[in-house]
Amino acid sequence: MKALLCSMLVSLALCACGGGGASLPSSQGGGSSVAEFVFDCNLSGANGVLTLQVEAISSSGTVWGAGPVPDITAVVGSGSVIYYTAGTLNSASARYSIRGENQYADVTMLTGNDRFVVEWIVNGPRLTIRVNPFGPGPTSHDCLLRSSRRL
Repeated sequence: MKALLCSMLVSLALCACGGGGASLPSSQGGGSSVAEFVFDCNLSGANGVLTLQVEAISSSGTVWGAGPVPDITAVVGSGSVIYYTAGTLNSASARYSIRGENQYADVTMLTGNDRFVVEWIVNGPRLTIRVNPFGPGPTSHDCLLRSSRRL
């Protein structure tokens, strides 16, 4: 989550994820600008695991808080940070590759030709994946943060 990851993505990517209830101060501070987030998802009744690596690029440096648990609540709507996402979504019946920027990502099925766009909507440790946000017939899937860490 423009902050995949805080206000249910006030129309941004991933804006709020301090793992395990630990919320650290955002922005400034050294360390990596890349973090990993793992979510347990309900995919229309099927269980899925979403693993996202998120890189935050800012003109002022790293936006993750200090310490091992990243918090992406630094820059809601300022436009000064771009979030690049890459990852996978796996369920018992399908595997998908994900590449995106800010609140949107392109999703490609690894065992077929399916491709579609998703929108990330974040609210605290919860993530909603909105499939085909521009139509036809958007659908939503809910996820809960399992873990997060700085890479």
